[in-house]
Amino acid sequence: MRTRHASFLLYVGCALLALAPACGGGGGGGGGVVLDAFNGTYHWSQLFGDAGPPLRGTGLWGNATSDGSGMLTGGTSWTISNGVLQVPKSLTPTVYTLPGAGRLHFLAGGVPFAEGGVSGNGQQAILGAVNLGGDPSIALFTRYASGLGNGALNGTYHFAQFLTAPTGTGDAVTWGTATFDGVGGLNFSLFANSNGTVFGPTVVASSYSVTPNGTLTFSINTEAYTGGVRQDGMVAFFSGGTGTGDGASTGLLIKASTAATNATFSGLYHYVGMFADHTAAPAINWRSYTGTMNVDGLGGLGFTTATELRDDGTVVSPLSIPGTYSVLPNGTMTVFGNVVGAVAPDGSVAAFIGGTTNLSDLLIYVMIR
Repeated sequence: MRTRHASFLLYVGCALLALAPACGGGGGGGGGVVLDAFNGTYHWSQLFGDAGPPLRGTGLWGNATSDGSGMLTGGTSWTISNGVLQVPKSLTPTVYTLPGAGRLHFLAGGVPFAEGGVSGNGQQAILGAVNLGGDPSIALFTRYASGLGNGALNGTYHFAQFLTAPTGTGDAVTWGTATFDGVGGLNFSLFANSNGTVFGPTVVASSYSVTPNGTLTFSINTEAYTGGVRQDGMVAFFSGGTGTGDGASTGLLIKASTAATNATFSGLYHYVGMFADHTAAPAINWRSYTGTMNVDGLGGLGFTTATELRDDGTVVSPLSIPGTYSVLPNGTMTVFGNVVGAVAPDGSVAAFIGGTTNLSDLLIYVMIR
């Protein structure tokens, strides 16, 4: 049976390194972004698809501290799998490097097992699994904030989420809007595609809380979520579900714009993605992606690099097809003609959701610049 790893940040304990040549490995940075760009304590959220047996999705969340010199020195992780919450675990120190152009690699035995990128200001990072024989997985990081409260989230946000059923019986994406009143009140208007069938919009009233360090908690009906709000309140990453019986998920909130254009979404982005082919399950159902994307600011984009990890453990470099996009003034995007998305007012973060029509495959892409 294939060895599986529940977390990027728990992966590097020697007892778990069945896929790595040896423990340790250097953490020196290369050209481009310096190591200390990824520095401080981060909220993090991870989702991975385990082909089993049993077939299941697992969600992880918590905090992790980077020393800015090539080592994640520790933190705490919570896990939900098959609807069961597991006791918190301390994170094993993890070697990382930034080889250039903002790319971020997590290493085991000197070999990357996850690749992604860190934003230019170091406030956010993303990772996708690339370890041969592993499970598709993506992770989102937001640096701890200071002095925040419920007022950090105020107004309308675009919402995007990828989730799995707690017993491995299906996958879904949700997208739409979340409106925060700045004092703890929250209203959702969401669409969903569950196993190829589209529902919505569904309107849900809820509540939320933001602590001084940016920790976000909220709920959607009976599902509980936690995450991290960026210092400027423009973006939040989140993980779910954090309650017994919940499915595993990851997603993000992006502040709606008032005057966005195609030029708002432009430059070189790091991206990660999670994909579910509802017609192929359970053969090759989940896939994750990581790489870089060049966006011209005029309505054209192309995948500069791409690595795909399938849930049979194979790693491939898929064909990269140029695409088109269009941005509305509120930041809503359409991509490839049938994928919806959104971009932050400053262009620093964007997301795509696929599966917006019946019998279409499910995907989420998250991009940072």
